[in-house]
Amino acid sequence: MATPVILPKFDMTMAEGTLGRWLVGEGQAVRRGDPLVEVITDKVTMEVEAPADGVLAGVRARERERVPVAAVIAYIVAPGEAPPAPAAAAAPGTRPAGEPPAAPAVRRRAREAGVDLATLRGTGPGGRITEHDLEAALAARRSPPDRLPATPGGGPAVEPHLRPPGERRPLDARRRTIAARMAQSAREIPHIYLRRAVDFSGLAPTRVYTAAVVAAAARALRAHPLLRAAFQEDAILVHQAIDVAVAVDTPQGVVAPVVRAADGKSVQAIQAEVALLAERARAGTLRAEDLQGAAFTVSNLGVFGVDAFTVLIPPGQSALLALGAVRPRPWAVGNAVAVRPVGEVVLALDHRVADGADGARFLDDLCRLLAQGGGTDQGPGVDRGPSTRSGP
Repeated sequence: MATPVILPKFDMTMAEGTLGRWLVGEGQAVRRGDPLVEVITDKVTMEVEAPADGVLAGVRARERERVPVAAVIAYIVAPGEAPPAPAAAAAPGTRPAGEPPAAPAVRRRAREAGVDLATLRGTGPGGRITEHDLEAALAARRSPPDRLPATPGGGPAVEPHLRPPGERRPLDARRRTIAARMAQSAREIPHIYLRRAVDFSGLAPTRVYTAAVVAAAARALRAHPLLRAAFQEDAILVHQAIDVAVAVDTPQGVVAPVVRAADGKSVQAIQAEVALLAERARAGTLRAEDLQGAAFTVSNLGVFGVDAFTVLIPPGQSALLALGAVRPRPWAVGNAVAVRPVGEVVLALDHRVADGADGARFLDDLCRLLAQGGGTDQGPGVDRGPSTRSGP
């Protein structure tokens, strides 16, 4: 009996994946557990394994095709066995017969505008009519080219809405999910931002600023549970483990692998772990579990020369710390002015979970720990009990 190969759900937020390379050719024998095909999710590239011994047959999805979670992408059959025939048509009610595929919003907009989607040529996957295809058709209908006035030079004028729209770059699964999560954050999380300058003299000999900030933030978070929490419908979920994500720039977009139990690790250990995670992120070899469960995130654009910046908090967290460039700057030391390595940190807070005073106290502890080197041992760090809530 044929065994279906389905697209698995690699993490809780995954809704679809993009097929990468097929690692086995159709008709080739496989053993259970053999890698069959690469799947590019919004965060990592994973492999789908053969669910049974047999022969790969009935491949349903091509490379670079987006596939929803749990869709059948192929079958494993016995030698000589035929795979099940593909469905003859889409499920009833998905779209009228003879009409090309399109999102419900596009279909509704077309009905309202009186456009027959069957007359359009879709540029999406599988000939899917996109919103851009529909808007281009509506623009062309509004302004026929033969009514355009001539230019002073004698050539036909081109109205702005008829000019080529520029290079169109379809969203891959990773960018699509980043866009969705950031839009969700901007729409649902009321952000407040607190900025503070920090003297990094205690770290100047090592210059491992990202690792030191991760270490110091993790230790400070022990005393500030509201900053390692998540807002839920009727509660605030406080994460017990202090796992800190670190934003990493990759050719496919930013990802944030997680340093587990960061409050118990030295700056040197965190530096080594972050370097390894960043290397794997850029090589595309992170596992799904490397990216899950963070209680807090640190992002550093100082390495690109940015002095200070604000960010959107990832859904599922209540705070994020942004580190700017550390540069020699005038700094008051007692009654004198000295030149010190100074950088700015900007704390983003979910105001549903924590108030400005909570964030201010956290920054106080963070700065004190950074002045001590961020924490070079596995000492207790800050531990003065739960954060109290007061102020705006």
